[in-house]
Amino acid sequence: MPLRDFLLSIIQLADKSVINHLLSEDLSAVSLINQGMTNRNFLINTNNHRYVVRVPGNGTNTFIDREHEWENYQLMSGLEISIGEIYYNKDTSLRITPYIEDTFNASPIDKNKIAVISRLLKKVHRAAVLLPGNFRWVEKLHSYEATAQANRIILPSSYYQLKENVMPLASFIYETREPLCPCHNDPVPENFIGDPTGTCYLIDWEYGGMNVPSWDLAAVVLEYNLTPEQTLQLLSTYYQDASIPSDAMKRIIICGIYQDLLWYLWAMIMSAHGKDYCEYGNERFRRAAVNAGRI
Repeated sequence: MPLRDFLLSIIQLADKSVINHLLSEDLSAVSLINQGMTNRNFLINTNNHRYVVRVPGNGTNTFIDREHEWENYQLMSGLEISIGEIYYNKDTSLRITPYIEDTFNASPIDKNKIAVISRLLKKVHRAAVLLPGNFRWVEKLHSYEATAQANRIILPSSYYQLKENVMPLASFIYETREPLCPCHNDPVPENFIGDPTGTCYLIDWEYGGMNVPSWDLAAVVLEYNLTPEQTLQLLSTYYQDASIPSDAMKRIIICGIYQDLLWYLWAMIMSAHGKDYCEYGNERFRRAAVNAGRI
């Protein structure tokens, strides 16, 4: 991408001091390094540094409280769980961070990576911080439904039937008093970054908030497509100082079902904003239905 075009694309998202700072460092190259489902990330090379500029995708502010995201970053970077930012604009959601050469995702998931992920999630969950929002997934399901209706999206009857069937499962999580703790709530592979020294970070805290730890563990199982053996390893490392709870797998399945339903709705809404995520959403819905049959 030509530098002039890039600067023009972000000038409306950042204040003049940021643009002046980038210009003062003599930009040499700009490249798109990741076009995720939510944001676009650009690598900026200057004569002195390398940065990552996160540009939010269309429609993302429908789901994300950017004030909360900023607070999450302040808390987690202070604990060396996430990468500290150079600049964050709470109004436009533009974010600039130092570039870290990722070595973590260069290889397939294996025993060592599962252990690193498990330990990092446990560090997050045990952090003595109070994140600014609660990730109440049943409420979010209702909120996403309302957003879908506002966008004139007609959800199939099969969605409402499945939702009715699984709604009592949420009570199992809360009635057994799994404690709320700081959670990332979207620990997909792209959000784990490891530097050449072996340090691993968890980035993109857009959905971060207080939640049950099983939610993050379930997300890792789903997003990394872990086998039953790998899932057991994840739990064994996570609960290394105690026995694995007898209902741990049931909790993971329940949280996974709700995640698939949430991201199904998310995909339908984003598709209404011009992104073709329908097949992605339908795949998650099909998996939710299959896993509902396992409970």
